[in-house]
Amino acid sequence: MKKTKQLRLLTCVLPVLLCACAIQPNTSEALREQDKRQGFSPSTPEQSFAPLAGLNLATDRWSGALGGAIYRIEVPQQNWNGKLAVYAHGYVGKESTLAVQNPPIRRYLIENGYAWAASSYSKNFYDVQAGVEDTNALTLAFNSIAAANGRPLTAPARRYIFGTSMGGHITAAAVEAETGATRL
Repeated sequence: MKKTKQLRLLTCVLPVLLCACAIQPNTSEALREQDKRQGFSPSTPEQSFAPLAGLNLATDRWSGALGGAIYRIEVPQQNWNGKLAVYAHGYVGKESTLAVQNPPIRRYLIENGYAWAASSYSKNFYDVQAGVEDTNALTLAFNSIAAANGRPLTAPARRYIFGTSMGGHITAAAVEAETGATRL
């Protein structure tokens, strides 16, 4: 009787094992929906973007293109506290035109001496990876962009990243990636 139970079990399990062995793991990363999208074009980066209305503090403002994304940077001229706040914007849909957004707390940042930077990301859609990579690239390029615009700056004493909506997801992913890379 015991051999009959073992035989039944083997008869049931053997086909499953054979099927599992026949399945080959997919070694190539699946193509994500956002990776299939083509034809992203930056909106024309403006030579400069408008200063804040009613702000009595002078700022240097730069915009341009970096690695397929467009960016904006603003630094107080007199009271920069040596800190950089990097804004990660939220989901903008499936549009093919890229556009950069100012941080919603722009006035607060400038009035309190912070420089800020924001990227459009090189792709729209819900693409956290592109957001992390493009935001990181802009953060790393901050000093060289400032120097290229005639304002050499010391490296920021602190860098902060914050975001809204999908930008919050980008912020969390960037912090997690940085933590993983610098873990002792």
